Amino acid sequence: MTLPRALAGWLVLFVVAFLNGTARVIVYQPFLGELRAHQVSTALGIVLLAAAMWLLTGWWRFQSAGQAWGTGMLWCAMTVLFEFGFGRAMGYSWERLLADYAFWEGRFWAFVPLWVLVAPALFHRLRSGAPQMSAVSRK
Repeated sequence: MTLPRALAGWLVLFVVAFLNGTARVIVYQPFLGELRAHQVSTALGIVLLAAAMWLLTGWWRFQSAGQAWGTGMLWCAMTVLFEFGFGRAMGYSWERLLADYAFWEGRFWAFVPLWVLVAPALFHRLRSGAPQMSAVSRK
């Protein structure tokens, strides 16, 4: 996957995440409350992002595991930078922005950037086929 395609791919992920966040606020939150809606939205977001990344990495294949890891690092960094940059631009405090990373308080957002980091390499590995152990190496 080339850099322009990786950047375009992140925009696709952004749209998926934005729509998921919008659904959280409009649909889930009034019925579930803020924390439960956050949890549902985070889990659903991981699934939706997985589907989007699976499609993207199928259309625009990685040439190597290193390229897949590089794309994951880029997507993760862009996600976190956007989140904090946009949040600060909206006037949110650092405390509020960091609160979504407090998994010990039921806030599971930290798993989203982690997933965005590792999924490209995982999908590359799945598409490439895991190396098979030979009969000699099993002994």
